[in-house]
Amino acid sequence: MQLAKYYKKSHYDFLSPYMEQIADYTMFRVNSEPALLVELCRFLSLGIPEFIRHMLSETLPKFIIQRNRPVLDYIKNTLGERISTLVVGLAAELLARTFLLQDPNAIDEVLAFTLDLLNENAGGQRVTLESFIYTCDVPLLTELVIAMHDEDPEIQSLVRFSSVGLELSCSKYLGNRWVQESPSCNLSVSFQENPSS
Repeated sequence: MQLAKYYKKSHYDFLSPYMEQIADYTMFRVNSEPALLVELCRFLSLGIPEFIRHMLSETLPKFIIQRNRPVLDYIKNTLGERISTLVVGLAAELLARTFLLQDPNAIDEVLAFTLDLLNENAGGQRVTLESFIYTCDVPLLTELVIAMHDEDPEIQSLVRFSSVGLELSCSKYLGNRWVQESPSCNLSVSFQENPSS
């Protein structure tokens, strides 16, 4: 690419501001148009597994929220890891994005789908929503608090909604006692202390 040479950047660095959108586009079509990902990785001088792993924190939560099972299967098969392992590794990011959804029904559907993924090949001991949130309750709170301080009013509105969704989900699935004791289910204090809210 002549522009990359002109600015003395690698192909990856040149495209990096748009890499999330590029990864979304190519990964979404990985089963119908696999050549797109092949050519992209060739252009970036990266192996396909290396590219997928590098973009995993951006792409995996999105495809789980979309409940895009074919792409998720491609990711786990390419990386040679169980989908449950990948999900646990990005638990805070996934849950934060889930609770930023504006539709309570969509939140329930994504949580149910996520638990199905976590319990694949789990044997006799099933993963519950309680145990899943416990793995990342503090990082989850951090993700939402960071979003809460975003200057975009729309983002702040979504985080306020997500705090309600999180508390409702905790109460619904985990019980009132857990809601009272868990830091990730007490976002209302943070909002009251936030002067911009």
